[in-house]
Amino acid sequence: MTLEDKLIVGALAGIRDCGRSIFGLSQRYVPVRTGRLKRSGRYVETADGCSVYYGAPYAAKIELGTPAHQLTIPSYVRRSPRGVRYRVQSHTRVQPGRPARSFVGRAIISEFRDMGRFIVNRLHGT
Repeated sequence: MTLEDKLIVGALAGIRDCGRSIFGLSQRYVPVRTGRLKRSGRYVETADGCSVYYGAPYAAKIELGTPAHQLTIPSYVRRSPRGVRYRVQSHTRVQPGRPARSFVGRAIISEFRDMGRFIVNRLHGT
């Protein structure tokens, strides 16, 4: 194995170590209500490094937040406490946005600074 090959293998191993650390931190930071989001988290090694992702359908909305938007409420029939039915007209309302929770982003920012340390440790064989 040439020196260049050893450097590539060591750097790739260091990047993967950093990815495992990022995944571990993101698991600590992920908000938990039912546990579905946390259970959907995955760390996958790829040919050129690694990937950390959360497969729950709402993961991106939690990570990135949502902007405020306008909802259209269709007309419907409502019953008063006395039992009288009346029709509520179709109307709109503003749904407030939700702030980003950034559990993966926070882990990346925390560990990315140390990626060089992960790579150097692998190159030194530790």
